Amino acid sequence: MDVEEKVIQKYLLNFCSMLPSHVELWKKAIEEIQIPLKALSNFTEQLDFVRSAELGKDEHFEKVKEELDVEILISIDEELDILNFKINDFYKYNCDYKNKLTCLEESTLNIDWDSDSPVIKGGPLQPPLQKILKLGFDVYMMYWNVHKVISANLTNLNSIEKKYVDNFVKLCSGEFNRIKEYDKINILLALTQYINKDIYH
Repeated sequence: MDVEEKVIQKYLLNFCSMLPSHVELWKKAIEEIQIPLKALSNFTEQLDFVRSAELGKDEHFEKVKEELDVEILISIDEELDILNFKINDFYKYNCDYKNKLTCLEESTLNIDWDSDSPVIKGGPLQPPLQKILKLGFDVYMMYWNVHKVISANLTNLNSIEKKYVDNFVKLCSGEFNRIKEYDKINILLALTQYINKDIYH
């Protein structure tokens, strides 16, 4: 293995060793984000109930109603802050993924793709480099698009209307299911699990 191939193998190992933790971080974050999503839905339901409640022109009732309204709006804002924080975690995970994939891609700029080197052509424990790069990019785009869709919809969300919040919750569920059902993630994990820096020394 020449010097250039050793550099490629180093970045390849860095990228592949990051993959399992990236997938697990997303899984954990998806689980955690369910709590503020549910809370946001509950608070908008409470807000609907409070605002629709009527008791004639009872001043005390109206005062209590206003106080409850304010409390619920504050709670909604708090849940939105939590959601933004969690969604920013998705962004950070994707940045780490992209950085490692970019380093790997840039290390291949001057290689001979027709070389018979096992680093490029692959071997028993390592798939062809082009296959890893293609799968790696496809998987990145899946995660990137999910983050983009959820982040954009949260930014434009009418967070005090239950029907819009419910639609947002459904959208999040659909996007998270896209990740769960995306076969290329498991294929990439399976193909890269045995890659080792010492294989071709």
